Amino acid sequence: MANFFMEKEIFETGIVLEKIIAKYIKNSHISFDFELKQDILKLVFIASGSSYNGCKIAGEFLKQNINFDYEAYYSSEFNLLKPQICDNCLYIFASQSGETGDTLCALNYVKSFTELTLAVTNNNDSSIYKMAKYKINTLAGVEKSVASTKALCAQIFCLILLGYKLKNKFIDENLQDIPNTIRIFLNDYKEERNNIKSQIRKLSSVLKNVSSYVFLGSQNNLNLAKEASLKLSETSYINSVAFPFGEFLHGHFAILNKNVPILAITSQSFKDFEFECLDKIKQNYPNVLIINLANNNSVYDKAQYKLVHDICDNKICKIFIKLLIIQLFALNIAIGLGHDVDNPCGLSKIVK
Repeated sequence: MANFFMEKEIFETGIVLEKIIAKYIKNSHISFDFELKQDILKLVFIASGSSYNGCKIAGEFLKQNINFDYEAYYSSEFNLLKPQICDNCLYIFASQSGETGDTLCALNYVKSFTELTLAVTNNNDSSIYKMAKYKINTLAGVEKSVASTKALCAQIFCLILLGYKLKNKFIDENLQDIPNTIRIFLNDYKEERNNIKSQIRKLSSVLKNVSSYVFLGSQNNLNLAKEASLKLSETSYINSVAFPFGEFLHGHFAILNKNVPILAITSQSFKDFEFECLDKIKQNYPNVLIINLANNNSVYDKAQYKLVHDICDNKICKIFIKLLIIQLFALNIAIGLGHDVDNPCGLSKIVK
């Protein structure tokens, strides 16, 4: 039995994605409760916190795989900029609670110019859901932990489905396999039938008392790195930053003089470049602790610790497996520090 809502909600991820498939996939076609009357040339995401990271993860996936253009704004920055509203853009307002104040303010502004507004939330009784012209309920249900887990995964999945529907593209991945693969991964983690749990526990005991972390990633792994950084910061109160691999070498890696550990989310596509960057770091800071989160095809052999996964080849499923590892890592660090995982000091689920 889970001791924290965060843990319980992580383990509900497969069930939530199964609900999304059952409701929004009809005879192999994606079907939401609305139809847009015009072609959409660009998606404009407006969100805060993990919802913003989720929009970036989904947006980058859609850009790389079906060439769907997108922009993403932090809600508070959008309200300061008040950018010109464009034709043929769908403005998407993502919020787990549906009550995020900055996002609601941005929606109110956009609505004065266009009806092309879409709410993506797990609360159909919320202000954002009611105000937007179009709506998607992510079906995640109530999420009691402040740190978003299952609701974030549900948001990303719904946004990916939305992009494919708007582009009239067929998803060449077996969606039905995703919830079951996640269920198998989490059950194996729980029963310690894979080595992820022992790896995370070992890392947590080593790293729970460090003062800061660096996460590195390329392309969409950078967006995952930013979400990992946020998860760790909000649950463990540990200072954490995320950088692109190459950019980190331009002055930023001087922070390694404080012996800051690096968690590198490596990829098969860019592994030669990423490994070269890590080698440069090791040459200058031989004692720095490097942790590699990767599939088996992209393991950096000089990393002291590895969070390796090879459970699936499905491009969409890989996103969720990485997110689950990130969430379980943050959970274990916070538990090791004795924090109230579900109610981090100074944070609340709804920001007005």
